Amino acid sequence: MFITKWDAKNLFKIFESGICVKDCPDSKKYKFKEGKNCKTPKGLTKGCEKLTNMYSTVNVADYCLPESPNDMDANSKKGY
Repeated sequence: MFITKWDAKNLFKIFESGICVKDCPDSKKYKFKEGKNCKTPKGLTKGCEKLTNMYSTVNVADYCLPESPNDMDANSKKGY
């Protein structure tokens, strides 16, 4: 699971922003392709192909966690 909104104030909202991914992104340049390496859940307004807040991750129990908060935008870094 790749979290798209670390800046959510509620823990449940953070997980609601997650998308299912085949592999965790290894760089900010990683590209998701719907149906190939990601699946956007119902209710998420942006499809996984349109994500702009990419960051390098490490896989921890099938959750893609930031490799370094320095790779995240200011709002996400604050929430993380």
